Amino acid sequence: MFDYARHLDYLLKRRVKGRDFGSESVDELNRISRYYRIASAHGNAKATEALHYLQWRLTDTTYDGVPTRLRRNREEETKRLREVLTQQSPSRGYWLQAGMFRQAWNLREALVLFRKAADMGDAESQFLLAEYLDVDSIIGPAAFGAKAKDKAFALPLYRCAAQQGHGGAMYELAIKQIDERRYAEAMAGFQQAVMEGNAAAAYRLREAFGEGSNSTRSLGVAKDAARYERYEKIRIFLIQEEQFAPRVPDLDRIVPLPPAALPEWNGEFLWKSEQLEPREAPSETLVARMAKAKTLDSRTGLAKDAAQ
Repeated sequence: MFDYARHLDYLLKRRVKGRDFGSESVDELNRISRYYRIASAHGNAKATEALHYLQWRLTDTTYDGVPTRLRRNREEETKRLREVLTQQSPSRGYWLQAGMFRQAWNLREALVLFRKAADMGDAESQFLLAEYLDVDSIIGPAAFGAKAKDKAFALPLYRCAAQQGHGGAMYELAIKQIDERRYAEAMAGFQQAVMEGNAAAAYRLREAFGEGSNSTRSLGVAKDAARYERYEKIRIFLIQEEQFAPRVPDLDRIVPLPPAALPEWNGEFLWKSEQLEPREAPSETLVARMAKAKTLDSRTGLAKDAAQ
């Protein structure tokens, strides 16, 4: 149920090209939400989070200051979903709530919740806290007054997030390895970060092979036009697919680090091929049975007493 909804979600977001969903997308959005809602009701936290994000991007294209039923329903559902997610996956629930407080510029409350989520193991929260505490980051000193002494707290948070596959944390650790002239480790760190979908790491590797061994960006490797070109294609791919949390698990088959030889490559990415692969829709019998088990309307996935 969740896998099929996610596939439809991916196709819709590709069509709107990153824009929010207007009233013209309501029918398709409701079709996707139906599957997410049923999966969420059966305890799938990923479905709950995906549904929240989907509903949050729904806007009234004719909004004139008067709350419409569409807007009220959306706001009520997203509020309920944040509560549900906190029950299903406390760390992700706190992360989502923290993001709402941050968006409202209530940074004190946001930090409290990010800290809760980080303590529970949420990699994204660990990474954000590390950035806030890192005197070398862009946001730390400017927004949070990070000092040199805070860096000792930031590094373990980066490491915890990196161990869970957070590409941004891997990138930051690799940058610090460059500062310590540990170039081989930095290269490996950037490579792993690219696998996890970090476009900035792809840029650093592109530049390393584009400037030659005498450049400050070289990381001790020789100029290599073919590798430069491949990392640039990967960087563009990651930027274009950014909202879908892309990965490059086949990176070492596309552009392995030296001294490995550069293999042939057809220009395709495994992750993207998997997203575009058609999925079989759940049968209506299954949808009806799962909806009935949670007292949901099988047509919408909403509770039977919910406003339509």
